[in-house]
Amino acid sequence: MKSEKSVIQEMIEKGDFYQKMVKKTYQNGSVYQGELIRGTKEGMGYLKTKKSQYRGQFVDDKKQGFGIEIFYSKCQSCLGDFGSG
Repeated sequence: MKSEKSVIQEMIEKGDFYQKMVKKTYQNGSVYQGELIRGTKEGMGYLKTKKSQYRGQFVDDKKQGFGIEIFYSKCQSCLGDFGSG
């Protein structure tokens, strides 16, 4: 029989457990720091891509809720309530 600690560790590794403040680097070079639920961005987080940086809320892996996004090429920032996408 598995110990409670090993069961919890398996759940974390599979992404079936709430993880807070993780850092994840994607194949395209983007970096996400923040909260994950079942492997998806959920809650507060920071996403840095080649084109922009976003700090704010995520819902179901998408920018949604209050946040700020800064675009490098345009030297422009957007602050406010983001929809999905």
